[in-house]
Amino acid sequence: MTIVMLLNKMKYLLDTNTLISKLSETTKGRNNLCVIHDVAREYEFPRKAKGLIQRSGIDVIELSRKHYAKLTTVLSVHADNLGLINLYEGTGAADVMMLAFVLSERDNPAGLFPVSYTLVTKDKELTKIAQLYSISCTQNLN
Repeated sequence: MTIVMLLNKMKYLLDTNTLISKLSETTKGRNNLCVIHDVAREYEFPRKAKGLIQRSGIDVIELSRKHYAKLTTVLSVHADNLGLINLYEGTGAADVMMLAFVLSERDNPAGLFPVSYTLVTKDKELTKIAQLYSISCTQNLN
């Protein structure tokens, strides 16, 4: 194992479907769980659970201009994929943002020791598209 591999940090980026099932589990003591703001909003709005995610110790990531710039790339290829994003049904908007976030962070890492992200999702289409970009996915937290 190289020193670079040891210095890379791994974080789990939770999808809404995973967040719903995992938030009730103990998350204390874990510092490697995070969600993008769009997922937090999807989870908290219908449940009126404002702040529940942050109280659980899960980091909420605010997206920046570089992430939205990468979104245009993702949408230019996958905007017509109704299995991934279907705005008429109100599904998948956060999924494409998760892809854009991970791709942007991989292309433009912040800091000396980059963070690598694994998507935690049960969404088959998101997993399929993520794998096209060599983004790690899992259905379970280890």
